Amino acid sequence: MTVPYPAAVPTPLRGWLAWATVALFYFYAFVQRTAPSAMIDPLMRDFAVGGAVLGNLLAFYFYAYAGLQLPVGALLDRYGPRRLITFAAALCTGGCALFALAEQLPLAYLGRFLVGVGAGVTFVGALLVATRWLPRERFALFTGLTQLAGALGAWAGQVPGAMLVEDIGWRGTMLVGASISLALVAAVWLLVRDWPPGAAPRGAAAQSWATIAAGLGVLLRRRVMWLAVLYGFCVTGPILAYGGLWGVAYMQQVHGMAREKAAFVMSMMIVGWAIGAPLCGWLQDKLPRRRPLMIGVTAVAALALGAAIYVPGLALPAQMALYVVAGFGATGVTLAFAYLREANAGNLTATAFGILNTGTVGGGAVMQPLVGLLLDLNWDGAMVSGARLYSASAYDTAFAILPCVYAVAAFAAWLLPEPGDAELGGRRDARP
Repeated sequence: MTVPYPAAVPTPLRGWLAWATVALFYFYAFVQRTAPSAMIDPLMRDFAVGGAVLGNLLAFYFYAYAGLQLPVGALLDRYGPRRLITFAAALCTGGCALFALAEQLPLAYLGRFLVGVGAGVTFVGALLVATRWLPRERFALFTGLTQLAGALGAWAGQVPGAMLVEDIGWRGTMLVGASISLALVAAVWLLVRDWPPGAAPRGAAAQSWATIAAGLGVLLRRRVMWLAVLYGFCVTGPILAYGGLWGVAYMQQVHGMAREKAAFVMSMMIVGWAIGAPLCGWLQDKLPRRRPLMIGVTAVAALALGAAIYVPGLALPAQMALYVVAGFGATGVTLAFAYLREANAGNLTATAFGILNTGTVGGGAVMQPLVGLLLDLNWDGAMVSGARLYSASAYDTAFAILPCVYAVAAFAAWLLPEPGDAELGGRRDARP
């Protein structure tokens, strides 16, 4: 159903620049993903909502991001990354500005949705550029480096983002974000190209909607595709729910921390992620088998996050160290993309990545409002400055779901065949 990419003319500098530009956009997407964790109280106050509604508002980013991954992958395969990613950056600009200026919830929902639509192109776009421009044998490493860019963006959204919220408010912070995405529009258009010189497929190798539709049908019928999606959903959902949203409020309300300090403590998960993403990618390129590493890092994430939340009397340095380990373990998603690259060679690479990324971001779209709903169900009615105050027991109950989700991720990884197994055609580059 697919054909291999033609041999590319080596263009290392242009390839690096193209990939780095889209990775920078992915950095920005993660700033937008985590910055709201430092805005919870003022957002609750300004829109007069509780945890479930706020979680749903902020999860509109994930609804858009996750829901568009499959069509985004197909569009990237069909039209290439340059035009689509430029348009995506423009959508982020408009959505960020709309969210900043919204006085009513419907406009805030729309702004957040548009930001999610634009950000939804970034990760698959970066991996497609890496696939077309950079060495195949280093793909897992570049996947990890792309995840590193996202981790740094998540840190920037939480720590400098919290400082910016304190200085200029959440609306001013979002307007700054709109200005940055406008600059990305120009950068992508100037530096990204669809193919290396002489490498664009022609004739039978060129993509058509009929080819993409036929290949998509094959991908969606594959057991390994659905197992990879389940793994991506469950390995990222807990860190997006805890580290990406509710962890800062938990540290403020239960441990009495100031917003900036709470954001800094949560950023330790991002430090672990930043360390783990390129390291796991490098290990994936070196190790002959995939499942043991995927299962191992997932188990580490579950144990570390559970200990950080539920072991009583932990000193802050020990808690921060556990957050680093939990963030490290969550980079198992890097391994899932590298696994899928090996299992789905050919010109539908972006489509396969898009399907997997649907599950990956869908974890945040489901887990963030779910944790908020569980908090609301256990709320005792306490409020501070117009925002709901949740008790330690409410957080303990709501967070109990996180290790369970990690356990499902480990089980899904255990069911995956190795790329060399008969189910994948007995070779590392088996095609759908």
